[in-house]
Amino acid sequence: NDVLDFSRIENGKLQLSIQPFSLPALLYDLYDLFANEAAQKSLIFSLYAEPFEEERFNGDALHLKQICVNLLSNAFKFTGEHGHVSLTVRKLTARGRTNVLEFTVSDTGIGISPDGLTRIFNMFEQESSTVTHRYGGSGLGLSITKAIFQQHGFRFGVQSTLGKGTTFWFIATDTK
Repeated sequence: NDVLDFSRIENGKLQLSIQPFSLPALLYDLYDLFANEAAQKSLIFSLYAEPFEEERFNGDALHLKQICVNLLSNAFKFTGEHGHVSLTVRKLTARGRTNVLEFTVSDTGIGISPDGLTRIFNMFEQESSTVTHRYGGSGLGLSITKAIFQQHGFRFGVQSTLGKGTTFWFIATDTK
């Protein structure tokens, strides 16, 4: 799937499908996808979403889920036993818009070096060759995620400390 997405991005054919969807249903799906992995690795996996007046959100549910899956997959991959991975969603108000959501994926994993932070969103690159050798991966997940962020106009960022963990965040705006 990453290779197909990479091809679509390279050819300018990444298409958005904006429509109303249930945010709670999307979050339940994400929790179900990762709950077994958390149990198998003896990790604490928490999902927190602030109560929302409206449970419908207008946007591209497929790509939003893909972003979260990519970020959560990395969090689980790079967090050892007895660590913690979390997904938090909170509602913001920005520029008079009422449906602005901040998604945060945090982990207590190996972290990323300052130098690695400059490369992790590049195609086919990971933080270091040591990380690639030990953990595997193609180096496409975060570059695809970045392309989706840009296509949607999402703001995003990452903070990390070696040996302590990483936090990725992005701001998704309801598309009317």
